[in-house]
Amino acid sequence: MVGTQSNREGVSTALKLVSEGFTQYGQRKGDMSYMSPQDPRVHFGLGHRKDIDLVEITWPRGTVDRLIHVLINHVIAAKQGAGTIPRSFSVVSSRSKATRG
Repeated sequence: MVGTQSNREGVSTALKLVSEGFTQYGQRKGDMSYMSPQDPRVHFGLGHRKDIDLVEITWPRGTVDRLIHVLINHVIAAKQGAGTIPRSFSVVSSRSKATRG
């Protein structure tokens, strides 16, 4: 989340995701503090669903962006008033540390 009119990190931004008639809500939480890290990304689990119909982003100052037909299984970055933007993200391994040999 990249705020332009709201705070730069998009803290407190509300998200609504609609996928094949199923709706989920999420919110961008605050950053980390000493000894209490938080993942700044907002994660949605879609189960067997194949399409995301809509992601509605309500920024802290009340402006709303709507992203239509967003790709599933992707990490995306959204900029206030501009939609998705290119941004590199660290690759997260699908294998947990517990299963590594």
